[in-house]
Amino acid sequence: MEWLRINAREHAAQILQTVKLRAFDPRATEWQRMYQLADAFHTGHHHLDPTDKSRDGALISWLDRQRYLKGASLLAFVRIHELDQLGMIWDKHARSWDRGFAHARWRSRRPRSLTATRSAPGSDGSVGTPSSRPPRTRG
Repeated sequence: MEWLRINAREHAAQILQTVKLRAFDPRATEWQRMYQLADAFHTGHHHLDPTDKSRDGALISWLDRQRYLKGASLLAFVRIHELDQLGMIWDKHARSWDRGFAHARWRSRRPRSLTATRSAPGSDGSVGTPSSRPPRTRG
């Protein structure tokens, strides 16, 4: 029966989480399932901002719902803390503005335009990469 032993010290957080979920909130199993999906996404992408609705549509909807619940003061502090541990972006508009401002500040120190390039900090090369076609002429 050695295989049946559980190292409680090593898995204390997960054991406590499982007991807590089953004892207090029957809907918590769905929340935990989606949280595990968010955790897996974060592990694979190193952020918690999915954009592909065809692949991550359920996760995007769930994250939007958590933002709404937090804004309405309906999301438990424990859940807010758990999502914060994954780097949850609570205000996507502020996050986008901050990223754009960081790019503009970085580019302002260079003699070219404010377009983001592949070498810009935090840029994945998908936005603002210089195109190969010549600039348009007026006239």
